[in-house]
Amino acid sequence: MRDFLYAARGLFATPLVSLVALLSLALGIGANTAIFSLLNGLVLRPLPVRAPDRLALLLSAETEVSTSWTYPIWEQIRDRRDIAGGAAAWSVDRFNLADAGQSEFVEGLWVSGEFFEVLGVPAASGRTFTADDDRVGAPSGAAAIISYRFWQRRFGGAASAIGQRLTVNRVPYTIVGITPRQFLGPEIGRAFDVAVPIGTEPLMRGAESALSQRSYWWLSVMFRLRDDQTFDSLRSTLRGIQAQIRDATTPAHYRPQDRASYLAEPFVVKAGGGGESGLRERYQRP
Repeated sequence: MRDFLYAARGLFATPLVSLVALLSLALGIGANTAIFSLLNGLVLRPLPVRAPDRLALLLSAETEVSTSWTYPIWEQIRDRRDIAGGAAAWSVDRFNLADAGQSEFVEGLWVSGEFFEVLGVPAASGRTFTADDDRVGAPSGAAAIISYRFWQRRFGGAASAIGQRLTVNRVPYTIVGITPRQFLGPEIGRAFDVAVPIGTEPLMRGAESALSQRSYWWLSVMFRLRDDQTFDSLRSTLRGIQAQIRDATTPAHYRPQDRASYLAEPFVVKAGGGGESGLRERYQRP
C-alpha cells in the first residue's frame, strides 16, 4: 500500500510527464492489437471449413501466388476425379440484383457444383450445390446460394428466403441454400453475398461466355487431399498429367514459343487452408 501511495504521488507530481507516458502506452498497445488483428485475420486464421489443413491451391510455377485458370483447364481437372479427394473452382465478381432501373450491386461468387462439398461447408439452411446445378446451359431459374449476412440484410433472417427468386444480372435464380454465419467465402478480406454455379455463366454473358475461351483466365482451383495423400504426392500426380491437360487447352492463337512455354510450365500446389487473399499477398511483401 505504501508503495502504491508513493507511486501515485510521483505521478501527480509530474502530471504532464505522466500523461505523455500513459498516452504512449495506450498508442503502443492499440497499435500492437491492430497489427495482431490484421495478422490473425490475413495469415494465421484458417478458413472456417472442415479440415482446412487438407486443402491445396493450384498455382502457376511462374508466380506461386494467386493464379487464375481457364474454364477448359478446370474441365480437364474436374473430369479427372482420381487426382485428389475432390476439386473445386471459383471466381469472384460483382452481381447486379436489380430487375430493372437503378443497379443494386452485391459481392458475387461463381462456384463449381461441388465447391461447398469439397471445402466442407454445409448449408445452414436449405442445401448446397450439386453437379447437376453446375451443368452448362442450365435452364432459366437456376439455383443460387446466399451468405448468412446477406440473408439477414435482405430477408431479415426469415426461413421463407429458401425458394424465393433472386434476379442476378437480369437472370432469375432460385435461392436453394444459406451458408453458415462464419463462412464468408474462399478469399480472405472479401466476403460474398450471392453464389451461383459456373455452368450458368452463359445465361448472363450469352455469346461472350468465357466457358469455351482458352485465353480467359478467371478461375481459382483448390483440391482436397485424400486421407492417404500428401502435398508432394498430389504435386507428382499433377505433373504426370500436366502435358495432357496443357496440350488439350493450349490457346489457338499462341505463337510457337508461347505454346512451348505454356506446355512446359509446371503445376504447383501449396497449402490452401487459409484460402486466397490479395490483401495477404500485399502485406506479406517486404
